[in-house]
Amino acid sequence: LYSHLNIDQIDYVTGAPSAIKKTSEFFLFWNGFPEGKVHARNIIFDTITHKTRAINKILDKANPTHLIMIGDN
Repeated sequence: LYSHLNIDQIDYVTGAPSAIKKTSEFFLFWNGFPEGKVHARNIIFDTITHKTRAINKILDKANPTHLIMIGDN
Protein backbone atom coordinates (compact mmCIF):
# COMPACT_ATOMS: atom_id res chain seq x y z
CA LEU A 1 0.00 0.00 0.00
CA TYR A 2 2.77 2.45 0.90
CA SER A 3 5.51 1.22 -1.41
CA HIS A 4 4.58 3.52 -4.29
CA LEU A 5 4.81 6.67 -2.17
CA ASN A 6 8.05 8.61 -1.91
CA ILE A 7 8.12 8.92 1.87
CA ASP A 8 11.05 10.43 3.74
CA GLN A 9 9.78 9.93 7.26
CA ILE A 10 6.95 8.19 9.10
CA ASP A 11 6.00 9.04 12.66
CA TYR A 12 3.28 7.44 14.76
CA VAL A 13 1.86 9.62 17.54
CA THR A 14 -0.12 7.63 20.07
CA GLY A 15 -1.95 8.52 23.23
CA ALA A 16 -0.86 5.19 24.68
CA PRO A 17 1.50 5.57 27.63
CA SER A 18 5.21 5.07 27.04
CA ALA A 19 5.11 2.02 29.35
CA ILE A 20 3.45 0.07 26.52
CA LYS A 21 5.36 1.63 23.62
CA LYS A 22 6.87 -1.75 22.68
CA THR A 23 3.35 -3.17 22.34
CA SER A 24 2.47 -0.38 19.90
CA GLU A 25 5.66 -0.99 17.92
CA PHE A 26 4.94 -4.73 17.78
CA PHE A 27 1.37 -4.09 16.61
CA LEU A 28 2.58 -1.85 13.78
CA PHE A 29 5.26 -4.34 12.70
CA TRP A 30 2.98 -7.40 12.92
CA ASN A 31 0.28 -5.69 10.87
CA GLY A 32 2.59 -4.57 8.07
CA PHE A 33 2.74 -0.85 8.77
CA PRO A 34 5.82 0.95 7.41
CA GLU A 35 8.74 1.36 9.78
CA GLY A 36 8.68 4.61 11.70
CA LYS A 37 9.23 6.27 15.03
CA VAL A 38 6.55 5.81 17.71
CA HIS A 39 5.90 8.81 19.93
CA ALA A 40 4.18 7.45 23.04
CA ARG A 41 2.70 9.60 25.79
CA ASN A 42 4.58 10.46 28.96
CA ILE A 43 2.08 9.96 31.79
CA ILE A 44 2.52 13.56 32.99
CA PHE A 45 0.68 14.80 29.89
CA ASP A 46 -2.92 14.22 28.89
CA THR A 47 -3.45 12.73 25.43
CA ILE A 48 -4.33 15.98 23.65
CA THR A 49 -1.35 17.85 25.10
CA HIS A 50 0.98 14.99 24.21
CA LYS A 51 -0.27 14.68 20.63
CA THR A 52 -0.16 18.44 20.05
CA ARG A 53 3.38 18.73 21.41
CA ALA A 54 4.64 15.66 19.54
CA ILE A 55 3.17 16.76 16.20
CA ASN A 56 4.56 20.27 16.61
CA LYS A 57 8.05 18.87 17.36
CA ILE A 58 7.86 16.62 14.30
CA LEU A 59 6.81 19.53 12.08
CA ASP A 60 9.49 21.84 13.49
CA LYS A 61 12.21 19.24 12.97
CA ALA A 62 11.18 17.86 9.57
CA ASN A 63 9.70 21.00 8.01
CA PRO A 64 7.81 18.91 5.43
CA THR A 65 6.56 20.26 2.12
CA HIS A 66 3.80 17.60 2.14
CA LEU A 67 2.11 16.02 5.11
CA ILE A 68 -0.39 13.20 5.49
CA MET A 69 -2.05 12.81 8.88
CA ILE A 70 -4.30 9.87 9.66
CA GLY A 71 -6.23 9.65 12.92
CA ASP A 72 -7.44 6.61 14.75
CA ASN A 73 -10.51 8.26 16.28
